[in-house]
Amino acid sequence: MLKKVDNAKATALAQDGISLYKAGRFSDAQRTFQTAVRYGREEALSRQQMCELLNNLAIVHVSLSKYLDAQSNLKEAFALLDHPDAKSEPGIKLTRALCLNTLINLWYVHNQYAKMEEGLNEAVQLLEDEKKLIYAGEMVWQIAVLRHEKALLEEGTEAVHRLERMYKDFARTEPASTIRAYRDEACCGWPRFGSGWDEKCYFDSVEKESAVKIAMLRAGFSQALSEAKEHCQKGLDLCAELDEEPAFYLARLLAIKSDLARDSDERTKAYELANEALEVAQKLYGREHPAVAGYMLKTCAARVFLEQRSQYEPMVARALEIMTNGFGERHYSTARALIMSSDFMALQGLNENILSEREVLIKRGLDTLADLLDEAHPDLVKAEVSLAEVYRATGRLDEAEEIIKSAIGKLHGQPESVQLLLNIRNTLINFYLRLGRDDELFDCLTEQKSLIASLPMTKPQRVGRMMELAHDYSSIGKYDEAEELLKGGMNLSAEGDEWYKAFVMKLAQLYADSDREKEARQILSTITLAEGNSSNALQEHFKVASILCVFDPEEAMKRAQVVFDTACENLPECAQPFGFAAALLIEEFLRTDRLDDAHRISNVLMTHKNSMGLMGITSIPLFLRGIASAFAEKRDKRAEAIYEKAVLAAQDVAGFEPEVLEYTLGDCAEFYVNINQADKAEKVLRRLASMRLDLYGEKNLEYAGTLLGLSAILHEQRKIAEADAMSGKAVAILEELDAEADLLIKALELRVAILRQQNRHLDASAAEDRKKALLKEQQENSSARKQS
Repeated sequence: MLKKVDNAKATALAQDGISLYKAGRFSDAQRTFQTAVRYGREEALSRQQMCELLNNLAIVHVSLSKYLDAQSNLKEAFALLDHPDAKSEPGIKLTRALCLNTLINLWYVHNQYAKMEEGLNEAVQLLEDEKKLIYAGEMVWQIAVLRHEKALLEEGTEAVHRLERMYKDFARTEPASTIRAYRDEACCGWPRFGSGWDEKCYFDSVEKESAVKIAMLRAGFSQALSEAKEHCQKGLDLCAELDEEPAFYLARLLAIKSDLARDSDERTKAYELANEALEVAQKLYGREHPAVAGYMLKTCAARVFLEQRSQYEPMVARALEIMTNGFGERHYSTARALIMSSDFMALQGLNENILSEREVLIKRGLDTLADLLDEAHPDLVKAEVSLAEVYRATGRLDEAEEIIKSAIGKLHGQPESVQLLLNIRNTLINFYLRLGRDDELFDCLTEQKSLIASLPMTKPQRVGRMMELAHDYSSIGKYDEAEELLKGGMNLSAEGDEWYKAFVMKLAQLYADSDREKEARQILSTITLAEGNSSNALQEHFKVASILCVFDPEEAMKRAQVVFDTACENLPECAQPFGFAAALLIEEFLRTDRLDDAHRISNVLMTHKNSMGLMGITSIPLFLRGIASAFAEKRDKRAEAIYEKAVLAAQDVAGFEPEVLEYTLGDCAEFYVNINQADKAEKVLRRLASMRLDLYGEKNLEYAGTLLGLSAILHEQRKIAEADAMSGKAVAILEELDAEADLLIKALELRVAILRQQNRHLDASAAEDRKKALLKEQQENSSARKQS
């Protein structure tokens, strides 16, 4: 009798643990499951009951990132299931499938895709043998997702068809079924099923419940945006038929629809849908559940596109707080959220110290991920590349390059990580492009071209990569390679689809840029432009203006002005065409000496800068510098005010593009020197020197050059002690770094003048001798080169 009571207690504890787990109270659930397992061991529960208890404990350990503990729990469970006597027990296949499902979840976290496919197929067979088609369907769902992630499209589509057939069989054999598997959004959205885990169906009809699931799956798999939107809307329409909100499906479908809107450049709509999904998730899970934190971060990602920086920052902090409270600091999801918050921070750019703050956040996340994951795990590699971006921005180029190359090496051979691999290779391409390392850049582009042609990916992914690479080639004047890619993309696309026109217009731009006017005009004559004021339509009209700019600037300016004015009325949705049109107008106004018009456009840009995309915000200080420089050449007094605006605009992007502020300060200082405002030049150069010291450290040519410029001004102002210290430090740095002779000779000339100003003639003579030696060495080297 006592044994039965304790058995009942262990079962009751298991149910309590599941309730705590679903409420997001994972630590409490862990303690409860541990107690249930202890009772089960003490009272010798049946084999299958014990396996279920161990499986529950493994589930919470996976969710808490205690992967070794989960592995241990499952090892014990499978040891029980593998006992020779177990095979004849009724229901043993179902129990084995439950444990196998959790083991597959563990493999998924560790990116072990080969094991996953094998395990999923075994689980499907076990569940079909037990006539548990609703559970088997969840496993087939995961097979479809797995194949889609590996870009195995035909196999993925077959898995979806198989799932549809399975749901039809289920509806025929069990039409009155009222259960569905619990989808664990706190752990990769993984299905949990069996005693205590199952949820009540939302729909009375099995067919409708299944149709929503299929619509959700197809919305994520569709290759065309329009098709994905149709599937998503179909699922939402079915949900709308119910009086009671089908919260799980609704939240998921709204989140998918938000992503699709963002992909279509419908920024406001994307944010509204993400926020709606968050509200549904909060009702479903409560405000403190870690799953809600995931929806919060999705909403923040949509806000980033709207640049509502002050609003989304508190939400990021709140999401991190919820995750830390639910999972703890040393957790997979918390670590990823830390790195994501760093990426959001990069888009804020509100102060110059943001890079050091980002570095701290990324390293905190990396420290946890490195403990939990294999060194080649995509999430760990992606985080390392985020750190490399910070290193690049702060001048630690060797370290950044080493990390990026290592990341590429780790991802080779991972078919599920193809897109991440290509993204990181793009990071390396941009790295070489910035540094002007042409040979390495061309080699990298050539290899990228080969990978795009050979690696498995969907058609939209492949044509998108071809377009991206064609742009890279054309930006460095490799027009033949770009043309080959564009024509290849046109052949892959079907005439009339959303990609075909993009390739045609890009080819026309290529012909215009390479002085092939006749071919460019011929293509333009075949293009029917989209109507309306959507972002996509305005971008098409801008592209035509950009093409015409090469051989018909007057017509191009008219078209660009229309795009600019229309986009301005439709911000933030039309931020991209707004920024592109502004760039074209300012460039042409400067070229044709219409400075007032260029200034007018820049003022409109500044007014709407918070509605612009990342590239637009970064471009504003560049435009302002160009306008200020043009005014300065004409000795127009407005130049100074525009330079000051440029510095303020550059401060906005200093968090993710510090070099923009760096070069803007340099131009501003040069302007003040040229108009003999030494005090203002000194102030700007002191700021620039401090910034370069923070970014690059003392042993840096840029920093040494800034010290030289500053010491020259101090010398003129007769601030002798500071000029002496700075010039001496600059010369020492240049000599230690083995700087070019011309630069060192100029530095020594300044050093001699400063020393003579102090009547330190012996030191001045020594510096003069060093300068003469360098000059002599230059002459000898020049003579030797001529003779050879």
